[in-house]
Amino acid sequence: MRKSLSAVLAAFLVLVVVSGCTQVRYVDMNEGEGTVKGTPISTYDELVKAAAGYGDYYLTKDIPLKDQISITGEITLNGKGYTLSRDGYAAGHDNGNLYGAVLLIQSDNVAIKNITVDGIDTEEGWTDGEYAIKAYGSETDQLTGIVLEDIEIISSNAGMLVRGAAVTLKGEAVLRDVEFGGFAVDSKDGQSFDCDLDVTDCRFKGDISKTVPAIWTEHVDNEKEKVTGWEKAGLEELKNVGNGSQTYYVK
Repeated sequence: MRKSLSAVLAAFLVLVVVSGCTQVRYVDMNEGEGTVKGTPISTYDELVKAAAGYGDYYLTKDIPLKDQISITGEITLNGKGYTLSRDGYAAGHDNGNLYGAVLLIQSDNVAIKNITVDGIDTEEGWTDGEYAIKAYGSETDQLTGIVLEDIEIISSNAGMLVRGAAVTLKGEAVLRDVEFGGFAVDSKDGQSFDCDLDVTDCRFKGDISKTVPAIWTEHVDNEKEKVTGWEKAGLEELKNVGNGSQTYYVK
């Protein structure tokens, strides 16, 4: 009985309403007290609707996805430690690399945190366009204000594509079973897209080596492909590696 009571107290939840916004207030005996603000999400359809909306959302369970989620609204998504995964939908890289991901970010001011993304790796070897996450802007309009904090990427051909976007990583970025590497900063042809990745306040963990980099840029010394803060993140820079024209950032 005592063990059951402790478990109940540790996970005690009280639902309150503040100014019309639902908040889940929780008390964790190990981590203290806090709040999760926003609208709860427990299904694929709810996530699709949220991705096109505005405001704060949080997951209440793991969600297998029927298709890629395109985030076109300015949202904050708190995964609360849950997982988004591809539920067998077709991968590929049609439509200019705008497919073949679990999450496709196409909006400014998107924050995603405390989440695991189970990516796409349909065959052995490099499969162009298969990533867990893509932040994909345009040649004339770079996406800004994209923040990923405490994120884990698993079972993916590669972790994340940054193209035509400015992305900031915070907290921990954990990479597990990513075949080719973590975060690709790739302007496509070396001149079309501005790509920025700031990892000053990030620490990388997991499957990282000199052949599976935490980060890579596709074109050496290209001013359109910028990685900031890699030294503070504890990474080493290796130039002219990979296909011979890439820069790797490794541990």
